[in-house]
Amino acid sequence: TYFIDRANETAKPKATYYDWQYGTQIDPLNPATWPAADPAHDTVNRVVGDVARVDPDAKHPYTDELTFSLEQRFKGALSAWTVSGSWVYRQFKDLLVRRDLTPDPTGTWTTATNPITGATIPIYESGLPADGHDYLVTNDDRAKRRYWSASLALDRRMADHWSFNGTYTRARSSGNVTRGDGYDDTFINPNNLTNADGRLPGYNDDEFKARFIVELPWAMRVSGTYTFLSGERWTPYYRTAKIPIRYYINTETRGSETYPSRSLVDLRLTQQVPFGKQVKAEAFAEVFNVFNSGTTLSWTERINSSSYLYPDSVETGRRLRLGCRITF
Repeated sequence: TYFIDRANETAKPKATYYDWQYGTQIDPLNPATWPAADPAHDTVNRVVGDVARVDPDAKHPYTDELTFSLEQRFKGALSAWTVSGSWVYRQFKDLLVRRDLTPDPTGTWTTATNPITGATIPIYESGLPADGHDYLVTNDDRAKRRYWSASLALDRRMADHWSFNGTYTRARSSGNVTRGDGYDDTFINPNNLTNADGRLPGYNDDEFKARFIVELPWAMRVSGTYTFLSGERWTPYYRTAKIPIRYYINTETRGSETYPSRSLVDLRLTQQVPFGKQVKAEAFAEVFNVFNSGTTLSWTERINSSSYLYPDSVETGRRLRLGCRITF
């Protein structure tokens, strides 16, 4: 339904948007305190959501994937150990994107100054009103998205009362669209094409996980997990002040920056208590993020914001969970 859910214009309600400048004091429950509509800055009767027609000849997106894996099990003294490797490559095809088909003869190019580096930022200002665009969801040969990953794993099955598993993965996701269902806005105006190609968000370049289990006397078990995740990719951008149309321009190659890496340790202690042949209870205590890491997960990426690089979210702090599970 993502491919077609914006094609029905009557399903989208109308709304009026007001640009009430910073510092304006209003009572949202008292219309008498609301500023009057300003046609120069407000968008009146704008359709809520992004209505778009759907190309009747659009092809359905699909993915070509190639996977190769190899596993080696050892014998003799190392019979508990297994080593394996895998490689995955995905090429996303016939991606659907949103394009603007409206002629824009009065559109002009202007510039802004990067407040961080002093470099010039090219900005295309459309001559069309905010609701004067004809969007079409269709395929575009310029839309690219690729992914590959290579993993190496070492595994020791439970023997002599302990087991171990460790995995390292190296991955890459690149292109100029983050999704292929027509909701990607890379091609709706020239500003979105600036620094559009590069590394995509939503993955980790490097990932390492190690897990162990040790069986203790009296049906007790201790297990732990260590996880290392390199920081996800992000892109600094500039937001224009033009109202009612705002533009967002990448000021660096997409995905050129990374958030801080994350290191997490989780521990678990369990105690099994049998109740006859068919009923068994297991009490457990778990500690997540043992060292209480407070790594920043995201921050403000807009360079012309007073809160640029201010954290938006951080790693969930140390937490304890106690519980009991009954199997019957």
